[in-house]
Amino acid sequence: MPRTPGWMRTLRSIVFYLHNDDFRGDAPSDFMFRSCYVGHYLSRRLRSVGRASGVASCLFVQGRSTSAEPTLKNGQLIVPVEHDVARFKALDDNGRHELYLDMLARALRSCEGRFELPLATIEAEVSAFRQGGYREEWIQKRRGFRTLGISASLACTLNAREFSCRLLVEKRRALVLDQELLIAKPDELIFAHHARDLQLVGDSLVVVDWRGRPKYELPLERLSQAGVSASKITDRRCSHVGIEGCNGWIY
Repeated sequence: MPRTPGWMRTLRSIVFYLHNDDFRGDAPSDFMFRSCYVGHYLSRRLRSVGRASGVASCLFVQGRSTSAEPTLKNGQLIVPVEHDVARFKALDDNGRHELYLDMLARALRSCEGRFELPLATIEAEVSAFRQGGYREEWIQKRRGFRTLGISASLACTLNAREFSCRLLVEKRRALVLDQELLIAKPDELIFAHHARDLQLVGDSLVVVDWRGRPKYELPLERLSQAGVSASKITDRRCSHVGIEGCNGWIY
């Protein structure tokens, strides 16, 4: 029988990574970056469902040189599965979609009869991911400003190469601005906190981070001007793409 405690947890996160003891050099970080979009999609969808109950709040699919027994501690379920380095290197990014999903499928099979997991929910989200063309795209935040007659959105895209965030502004249902604000490595620890909310401050539309600090400021007068161009401001980890006349800060 599956291991079921007296209480259940809501599965909120699925993470893919390689064990550092088995894989050296850049292999673990490269794998983590390139697989992030799959785990992010599944985690985001599981959180939106909110009813995916089981023994774990986080499922770690751990790539190893050989498979091993799953372990559960403090709501974190670590499931080692064999990772084929030669196959990984032979495939391009498009060919690796199914490699990650195969690792997940083997991890779930390894847990059968041992740990209770919301298998039907996970399988449904995997199917939706396939049908959607393996794309991870979402709206981080959408706000309407009725007094101005505009709505603004932070539209995000994550793939094996990069994360990007775009500022979309609509007026009377017509798109008046579509501007890339942020390009970062595909690692949630890097990009997750940069652009979290939209606020109207004085005569500017401001994008703030998770602490409420301003990251980008767009004077509203710019929305009525044609030919908005962009220039890049870069740091070591990501590039902030600012609109001409739109001020961006790097922290």
